[in-house]
Amino acid sequence: NQTRPVIQPPAQSLPYAARDSVRLLAELKSVAAQRDAAVNELARLQGNTSPPPETGGAFPASVRNAASRSVQTMTLTELPSAPKAPAADLAETARRLTGFWFYIKPRAGQNNKNKTLYPPEFIEATLTEENGILYGKYRSRFQIVDRAISPDVNFTFSGVPNGFSLTSPWTGLGGARGEVTLKLMADNKLQVDWTATELGSQQGLVSGTALLTRRID
Repeated sequence: NQTRPVIQPPAQSLPYAARDSVRLLAELKSVAAQRDAAVNELARLQGNTSPPPETGGAFPASVRNAASRSVQTMTLTELPSAPKAPAADLAETARRLTGFWFYIKPRAGQNNKNKTLYPPEFIEATLTEENGILYGKYRSRFQIVDRAISPDVNFTFSGVPNGFSLTSPWTGLGGARGEVTLKLMADNKLQVDWTATELGSQQGLVSGTALLTRRID
């Protein structure tokens, strides 16, 4: 039997392969360092540091690195995308809703087509912003002459606006609670709609709606 001769690779190919392996390992280490920096920055940024409507009140990535010492099997997974900075306009949007808002009675007097709505004596809302969160106080009194219930509706609420609107739970006196929706209709016009899910011991009205005007200082 005649054996086949063993063909050796050219002597100069071995040092080239070795140099390629060292170069790729160095590049891999550099990319991994960039990955770690991006992950640390992401963790830091994440905190590891609306004719006017009728108005009245109604009665009832993770990153992985797989590598081998063999150049043929050396791989690296996709790096995470650059971390997104917190939306800079979030607080500015909330500030558009801030201020003292109040109900202006029509000169001709209020005449609701919906007779289930009691006309207000006054309605006012005070809205402030802190770190993109809107804090509100709502106060109102309605003209109720046919029922022995409280004419006052007062509550507080807070939440993060969605664009130029906010829907948030509210809490009032005597255990009253419900939901309020604010919508900026124009620069100085604010629609306020609220409903009560629990009347508690001191509230008689179950819902209300009003278009308020911002006070200009």
